[in-house]
Amino acid sequence: MSAYRLSRSVGYLAILVCNAPVAAASSISSPVIPQRFFVGSTIGDGVLKVALTPPRRMHVSGSGRLLFDRTLVLSQTVAIEDRPIRMREWHLREITPGRFEGTLTEATGPVTGEIVDGRLHLRYPMKGSVIADQWLTLESDGRTAHNHMLISKFGIPVAKLDETIRRAP
Repeated sequence: MSAYRLSRSVGYLAILVCNAPVAAASSISSPVIPQRFFVGSTIGDGVLKVALTPPRRMHVSGSGRLLFDRTLVLSQTVAIEDRPIRMREWHLREITPGRFEGTLTEATGPVTGEIVDGRLHLRYPMKGSVIADQWLTLESDGRTAHNHMLISKFGIPVAKLDETIRRAP
């Protein structure tokens, strides 16, 4: 095979790999259903990286409960290194199977969500014209989830969070 044809084939392969959908991890047991996972106490630890700043450790303590209409109310205490501790509250309700809507005190508009390939995808606007995209993946133990959040402004990533969330015993 000529060098030209080989490099062209490798280029096509790279395009296919880069554009292929990300497969859900083999350790996933079932989708992250917020009304199941977040009821009770949860603890999250992660690293927040904002553009042009050093990474900061983040710790989140949560307490979730269900209302009579199956709305999840999740109250969280958020501690980010070098910043004041703050409180936030989520209200999230399943509107049709696998689709969610709600509010978050930090959001400037509605929170929308859906189950995609066994992962919970949440999306919402925030102050400063930024959009948050969160992907939560449940581990096979059913007690641990990974939260990967990307914050973008005008489609350009400006921050990311990688967090491990555990249900309290």
